[in-house]
Amino acid sequence: MNPSNRSKHLDEGLPEMSARDILVPIFRHKRLVLSVFSSVAVLAIFFTWFWAANYYVSTMQIAVQQDRSDPAVTTGQSAAVQTGKQVSPDQITSEVVLLQGRDMLHSVAETCGLAEHRHWSPADLLLPGDPVKRRAARLENATKDLAKALKVEAEKTSRIIDVKYGAVGEPETPACVLQTLSKLYLEKHLQLLRPTGASAFFTEQTDKYREELTNSEARLVNFSRQTGMAAPDVLRTSMAQQVATSEAALYQARQNAVADKHRMAAVRAQMAATPERSSTQRHSNAASELVQNLNTTLLAAQTKRTQLLLKYEPTYPMVREVDQEIADTQAAIAKAESYKMVNETTDRDPTYELLREDLAKTQADLASQEAT
Repeated sequence: MNPSNRSKHLDEGLPEMSARDILVPIFRHKRLVLSVFSSVAVLAIFFTWFWAANYYVSTMQIAVQQDRSDPAVTTGQSAAVQTGKQVSPDQITSEVVLLQGRDMLHSVAETCGLAEHRHWSPADLLLPGDPVKRRAARLENATKDLAKALKVEAEKTSRIIDVKYGAVGEPETPACVLQTLSKLYLEKHLQLLRPTGASAFFTEQTDKYREELTNSEARLVNFSRQTGMAAPDVLRTSMAQQVATSEAALYQARQNAVADKHRMAAVRAQMAATPERSSTQRHSNAASELVQNLNTTLLAAQTKRTQLLLKYEPTYPMVREVDQEIADTQAAIAKAESYKMVNETTDRDPTYELLREDLAKTQADLASQEAT
């Protein structure tokens, strides 16, 4: 049989596979598929949560400057500070490369112990058996991992460099990495920008000025011992200021004393015209008990007259006596109502008391001013 015909015959014998034919086994075993999918999802979520709970990030920002501001040392209180020029993109790129230097990252990994905190990987099986070489290899691998994990990016249209480092493990590790990196960066930056011999020059000048200061202090101490004064000009100015202050205080005390005397005279005059006590409450009422008793008597006499009139004429002597008693009682009631009983309460006059207290205070002030 021709090979081409044979292959054509085989192709015609095989059934065509559709998407439904492929998904049929999955639907037949859907419980198994769902169980496997759920298990994988739970494990992935648990692993992600465990990794995120132990992942710590530390950030740092660095401002790039054209060059240092070195103000001139003068005798004035402040010196003019010369500002630097604008920072170019090339300088910012150079600073980024400097931060990612291999030697600094190696020192950072060694200082922060990243080789000891590095997680085990299958590649560790290929490390040498010698402990020294093995430690050096682990430190080199930790340096490579640090270079990959360290993110150094320059902000656009600014001279700020953002440095970020994150790692799984202890929270102190990222902070140690950035703190050590910033310290090494400043040291490297000073080594690159500081002129040669600048440290020795400033050390020599510092020793020179320290020696001159010591000699000046010794001469000043000898002068003070011999003359009894440290700074005559300052002492003369201070004494003149003290004399002026004392004279001003003297004139002020005399002025206050005269003012206190006039105030005392005015207060005494006011006290003479002000009574020591004044009325605080005053009540007036009639003789209520007497009027009440007389009204009772009048009512009894009127009742008696009414009873007598039932038996006798108005001209009868007993009736006339009762009429006379009623008239006397009414006259007594009118006289009692004309009487007024007055209750009056007095107390210390507040104005007089204020004047008396002011006088006592002014006398004390006068004595103090005279003593001054």
